[in-house]
Amino acid sequence: ASSRKSPASSTNSPVASTAESNMSSSPMIFSKASSLIFSRNSILSLEYVSIINNSSNGAGGGIYSSYSDLDLVNVTISDNTSSIYYWWGLIGGGYFGRFSNLTLLNCILWDNSPDEIYVHGDNSTVNAFYSDIQGGWEGSGNININPLFCDSWSYTLAENSPCYGTGENGATMGTYGIGCDSIIS
Repeated sequence: ASSRKSPASSTNSPVASTAESNMSSSPMIFSKASSLIFSRNSILSLEYVSIINNSSNGAGGGIYSSYSDLDLVNVTISDNTSSIYYWWGLIGGGYFGRFSNLTLLNCILWDNSPDEIYVHGDNSTVNAFYSDIQGGWEGSGNININPLFCDSWSYTLAENSPCYGTGENGATMGTYGIGCDSIIS
């Protein structure tokens, strides 16, 4: 059983409180911006948030985290890009963590470029559970299967999505539920 609080009762930081207070009416969407950046030494918890269609001229097209702890629950991170070439290559289209800790539960990370997750620094960790991560990621309940989004603007799931009902305790992975009939892939 999960010990996580519902979005309405969770208060881990002022930023998270503000974001989560809006979750009961509709999910938050961060789209068409520069990367969603978290400052140094942050602790952040986000639930039912979509981080989609963002780009960065640096690392972390969707999320850039430095010396931080992030806890993401039912978050969709998709279609984000990082376009700068570092000496070690292009990195962190969906998430870039520098000496940071990321925990994912019931999340979807899909179609980010050049990759879904990149961690830098020996002390960086990613713990993912019951999440759909393109390219795969070790962890209980994780899958690497096209989530079958209904379209590229709402990120709802098709009726036959592998993310529907396969999250922790039968929850649906990602921010949204079913939004269209089955898609033949």
